[in-house]
Amino acid sequence: MVADEVRRLAERSRTSTREITSFVEVVQRDAKQAVHLAGHVLGQISQSSSKTQGLASEMSLATQEQTTGAGQILQTSSSMQKMTREVADAAKAHARWAQDIMKAVEAVKAMSREVANSSGEQKKGGRMVVTAVEQIAQIAAQNVQATQELSRATLDLAQQAERLQRMAEAFRL
Repeated sequence: MVADEVRRLAERSRTSTREITSFVEVVQRDAKQAVHLAGHVLGQISQSSSKTQGLASEMSLATQEQTTGAGQILQTSSSMQKMTREVADAAKAHARWAQDIMKAVEAVKAMSREVANSSGEQKKGGRMVVTAVEQIAQIAAQNVQATQELSRATLDLAQQAERLQRMAEAFRL
């Protein structure tokens, strides 16, 4: 379950990184367009000014072109500002996700320590079982030996009882 959360957070980080990259590319493209457009507009204004000295109608046209260019620059600037905000927001979200990943990693480390401690306890319990089995085996071996001795003693008693019975028969009249 923690691994799934870590994978989800990693995927979200990758997605954020792709979004940030996309935003940066759009900002760069828009900036190039703005510079190109500004250069283009300024070039036209310069040409129009030199051609239209004294002609009010051509000057009005140049002013209109300048206004259009300035509007486009403002629009591009506004777009860049919006994208910059979006990049900043994405970076903040990425930082939060990174913190979440770190918390998940810490949780996994804690669980790993718990598993290691439990494994130690199981190992200790396993040793106790092995020791108990060894003791049971020793006791069983002792019981076998005692049973063998008892069997020999019983056989000896049976043989002595037979001898005694024969001896007693010799005394019978």
